[in-house]
Amino acid sequence: MRQRRAWILYTILLVAFALRVWRLDVQDIWWDEARNIDVALRAVTAIPPAPELDIHPPGYFLLLHFWLKAAGHTAFATRFFSVWFGVFLIPLLVALARRLRLPTAAPFAALFAALAPFLIGEAQETRMYTLAFALLALLALFFWETRQGRQWAWVGLGVSMAAAVLTHYSTVFVLAAMYAGAAVEVGYRWARSGGKDGWPVAMGRRLVAAGALALALFLPQAPRAYQQIAPYGNPNLVVPGVAGYLRQIWQAYTVGIPAEGAWVPYALWGTAAIVVGGVGVASRTRRARPALGYLLILTLLPVALYYAVLVRRATFAPRYISFVMPFLALLVGTALAGWWRLHRAPGTLITLALVVALGLGIWADQFNPRYFREDTSGLARWLM
Repeated sequence: MRQRRAWILYTILLVAFALRVWRLDVQDIWWDEARNIDVALRAVTAIPPAPELDIHPPGYFLLLHFWLKAAGHTAFATRFFSVWFGVFLIPLLVALARRLRLPTAAPFAALFAALAPFLIGEAQETRMYTLAFALLALLALFFWETRQGRQWAWVGLGVSMAAAVLTHYSTVFVLAAMYAGAAVEVGYRWARSGGKDGWPVAMGRRLVAAGALALALFLPQAPRAYQQIAPYGNPNLVVPGVAGYLRQIWQAYTVGIPAEGAWVPYALWGTAAIVVGGVGVASRTRRARPALGYLLILTLLPVALYYAVLVRRATFAPRYISFVMPFLALLVGTALAGWWRLHRAPGTLITLALVVALGLGIWADQFNPRYFREDTSGLARWLM
């Protein structure tokens, strides 16, 4: 049984890699990628203060600098840097599912992460998102180890928190949700035990230590971050209502924004029913409830915080709060495992239906010309 599961995960990993390198350079470098490559090709000392980093920290660009030195800066080579982290996310999700005592959810979460059009699309662009996804999954692993009382896990938590925020500032919404959930649990267990349980005090100390370490590592970037974030707003982005906001991010993270046609609304409602129903089935198992609560907080609370803070400043695009994707993948995996636990027949049909919907989304993402990026390098050659 264990060997069969291992081969299933290896197959999913291979499929994920193949989908991410498929047509990797079929579209030319576009504007955001060109800017990122241009900044990363500068001297290391010139990257953090670069004015082109209008709302981005320098972490990704510094790593990309050394990658470009080794691999070159063709479209395929620069995007392959994102492929690495897009594929690495999958074993991290498997490890996290097992740490959360959701082992049966691991292959399903891996399958969703391998096929999600949004994750494939971000792995095919020279941008920082797949690196941030991998760091957040790693961060969640360290958090759970810290919660379990593992010695020195708080150090990994602090370092990974700083690394995540130095990759993209919006990862802070996930960190805020993580600390909010931890504060509720610590307070509840303290009150319930009347102060006799030593875990809340120990956990509180470890979280404070991890936060202090992350803050110390981020501190050199803090003045620059304030200069970037305080005045930022993008008048070209439309502020949606709550319903439109939720629909856009749900479509983006499931079948993908480029998906069009009469089938899309059915797919969106169907995937929502699969996840809600499957999570409800999984929650019947008492052992799974703490992990499900953890995943729900890390998925839903950042989405709410982002809407409250950023949408008011006209800065909405689904990818800006896509840092919930690792935890959404685990929720989807838990839901599918719940349906399979209920009965093999509906589990099989539901899994196949989700795979078909994701497959249609992949096709739309790759071949819908309305969503192709502008050919910046072609324009540059024409101007020259």
